Amino acid sequence: MENNEYHSQRVQGAREIIGKAKNFAKEKGLSMDSCVWDEGQEIVERLMHTLTITSGTKLSRGKFPDKWLADYPGKADSEKTDALLMQMITGLV
Repeated sequence: MENNEYHSQRVQGAREIIGKAKNFAKEKGLSMDSCVWDEGQEIVERLMHTLTITSGTKLSRGKFPDKWLADYPGKADSEKTDALLMQMITGLV
């Protein structure tokens, strides 16, 4: 059984990452239509999570290790997470 605290950290990190993606999009003047984890499924323990961002007819997907979600923000991998988000947003511009 999964540790409830770790699960809470993962879910909170996923929310924070979406917030960061929205901020990056705003900085680039991009209107995001949707930003969804794991095709709308519950965020549970898995090796990789998929974030899908859409804007108009464009779509961008990024794979994030489970640990990156649980450790976001503030841990060492946060810079990698932010870099991947920025790459995803830039691909939509």
